Amino acid sequence: MKQYQILVVCLVLTIAVLFAVQPLPAQTFTILNTLKGRNSGQGEGPSGFLLDGKGNLIGLADFGGTGGSGAIFRINSNGKYSALHNFIGKPSDGAFPNGKMVQQANGNLFGVTTGGGNGPCLFGCGTVFKLSARRVLTLLYQFQAGRDGAGAAGGLVSDTKSNLYGVTQGAGNTNGKCFIYGGCGTIFKVNVKTGKLTTVHRFDWFDGNIPFGGLVSDSAGNIYGVAEEGGHLLCKSGFAPAPGCGTIFKFDTAGKFTVLHKFKETDGKFPIEIAINENGNLFGVTLKGGTSDLGEVFELDTTGKFSVLHSFSGTDGELPGGLVATNGKVLGTGSAGGDLGKCGTPPGCGTVYEMDANGGNFKVLHVFENSPDGALPSIFMTLDQAGNLYGGTSQGGILGDNNVCAGVGCGTVFELTP
Repeated sequence: MKQYQILVVCLVLTIAVLFAVQPLPAQTFTILNTLKGRNSGQGEGPSGFLLDGKGNLIGLADFGGTGGSGAIFRINSNGKYSALHNFIGKPSDGAFPNGKMVQQANGNLFGVTTGGGNGPCLFGCGTVFKLSARRVLTLLYQFQAGRDGAGAAGGLVSDTKSNLYGVTQGAGNTNGKCFIYGGCGTIFKVNVKTGKLTTVHRFDWFDGNIPFGGLVSDSAGNIYGVAEEGGHLLCKSGFAPAPGCGTIFKFDTAGKFTVLHKFKETDGKFPIEIAINENGNLFGVTLKGGTSDLGEVFELDTTGKFSVLHSFSGTDGELPGGLVATNGKVLGTGSAGGDLGKCGTPPGCGTVYEMDANGGNFKVLHVFENSPDGALPSIFMTLDQAGNLYGGTSQGGILGDNNVCAGVGCGTVFELTP
């Protein structure tokens, strides 16, 4: 799109691009908190947000905390950071929490960690945890990197029978073609009352590999997710060739697993997160693919029709990650792109965008500048009832202070009012 032969066409397209990617002045972007990291007793790399019944924002820090292995934290209405739990890692605690948490009406929180626990992996094989309203943390399950899986990721969804569902990135089917902990990952069910874990599906490369992005559920209780790799031959890209470009899958209430879509390079590569709207349509993003091979937003509707809604070009974002869908809108983040003169390689510190559910009216709502607003926005965001978006950045905020994440910043927590 940058090579024009006719000046008029150049001017018209340039104006169109400018209007398409500039942040709208009507948007309100607020930094709720700037994290200072382990040396200040705080987390690093905030994500995985939810709002409690009192209007506080609860989040996860992938790293940092007093134990260096991540944290669960709260940001109150005044922007004050409070640690609810600091993970210390194996063998007695989890490490590196990520994904979407589930909160019960009584205030109990449930989530997953990629590491920690008593499993045989170098940093532990991951856990499912419960944090009570009194801030007592219990490990409901500790993965062992066998047929149960390893490296839990993406968080949890709940059913009406006291069960939580989640995924692991590796292990499970040790006879498959995948090599992460000896398998391609799993879908699991764990009972919150007993801690009993049941593996309900083991990926085998043909149906997916590395289901990192977590799960969503529809009104009937069916569960959906994406696997970052697997599914269809080799996938060529700017990354090293991978075993398949990824899949979209369904696990229904009868226990049947179905692959709904296999990515084939031409329609996207490496799906990383999925969302569902009130109509039951699925929306997701791929890290690569699209017109410029910088990622895309896609839809899979309830009839099974797959559509590419938007292809990223750099100034509007790159390597898309976080995604939410509701009320006819899709909001998301690009973990790179935006101001291409900032933040090194890939260029740009990231963006927040919005578009209609049919792909129309794409708008960049915010372009990150590293400081003071942060850089590399995280996945796993949340919306409040008014449609305000809450998220975090993996880096940025406070720069140049070696006590704050070696000078690159520990990230920020933000609110964006569309």
